[in-house]
Order: sequence, then structure tokens, then C-alpha cells
Amino acid sequence: KPIEKGNKNNEEKTITVNMGAGFKAVYVYLWDESLMVAENATKQADSLPANEKVSAWYYKDYTFTDGTSNVENHVAGKIDKFNDVSKFIGEKGSIEISKNRWDQKTGKLLAGVTYRVKWTDPQKILLPGEKIRMNYGLNTITSKSWKPDPQSVSFNQGIYGLYLLNQKGENYFKSDFQYEIVTGKPIEKGNKNNEEKTITVNMGAGFKAVYVYEWRIF
Repeated sequence: KPIEKGNKNNEEKTITVNMGAGFKAVYVYLWDESLMVAENATKQADSLPANEKVSAWYYKDYTFTDGTSNVENHVAGKIDKFNDVSKFIGEKGSIEISKNRWDQKTGKLLAGVTYRVKWTDPQKILLPGEKIRMNYGLNTITSKSWKPDPQSVSFNQGIYGLYLLNQKGENYFKSDFQYEIVTGKPIEKGNKNNEEKTITVNMGAGFKAVYVYEWRIF
């Protein structure tokens, strides 16, 4: 049978692999209401009947900025040189970013960090008066002196932008977490037909995911 939804936040259930002779492997799962909120919000907006057109921000395009780089540097007043190397592996929604400083002469790793970023697509239809919701996760894999670059997700509304906040109310994510992020304020309607706005997922080290939306009037 299909599994059922949980009854309350943080409720736990387990999958038990019983191998006999007293040996067992147990996987513990936690019911997270926040993920359901994001999923339901997306379904609600995306499931508008085809003949029910409403004035809203409609998803138009997606672009990814690749921050891969290899830059030679040196400390002022010293001859020794080093290379700052940034690269990634993965695909849309889950990428692993490494940012390392290598000594040119010895090949030694002087400093660096590797971290994984996971995110879900925002709603395809952004209705005025509602909030943008996404699931977002930052996880440090290895670190030598450095920490992951601050993360942020913003919608270019207003002078300073409309940021999505984590459970601590932060608009810049500097430590590991996995949670739903939500705009602090509702989104506003557009000013003219075909006006464009973007949701920018800034993952640090020059890596960005940009979702383009178009205001359509009906």
C-alpha cells in the first residue's frame, strides 16, 4: 500500500531491515511539515485550469551562471604564487562546489572548502499577494580554514530586492541548514504586460541559478 502522511511535525517513523540472528538495519525518517507547505503552494499555483487565466508572474526561462575559474595570485611582497580554483559537479537542483587555494611550487592545498547546495524550483506561477517558497539546503563537506560563501535567494522587487528567509529569519545563509525558505513579504503585481523579474539563487563562488518571470495581464 502507499505510505500515509504524518500527523504532526517531527513525528518519526522507521524502516527496519530484519536480517535474522538479531541483526537489524534501521532507517529513521522525520515528518517535515515545512516541505509539505512548499510542495502544496507550488501545486496550488501550478494547477490553475488552462482556461483560467489570471494576471500573475509566469515562469519564462532558466539560466545557470558557471563560476568555474582558475586565477593566479600572490601575497604582496612575496615571490610565492598560488592558484585559486573554483569548480562544480552536479546538475540543476543539486550541485557540489569546491573552492580551493593551491600553492604553485609545492602543489599543497593552502586553504579551501567544498560544499553542496540543494534547492527546489520556485512556483511556475507567482500570484500577487502570495509569498515565494522554496526548499533549500547548504551542507559543508570538507573545510580547511575557509567556510562556504554566504548564500542568498532574492526576487528583484523594490530597491534592495525581496529576499527569501530561512527558519532563523536570515537572508544570507552562512551555516549548514536544510529548510523551507520564504519571502519576508508578499510579491507585488507588475506594472505593465511582459515586464520581467527574476529569482536569483546565489550559491557563492560565482555560481548562480536565475529564474526569469514575465508579468501577464488577463
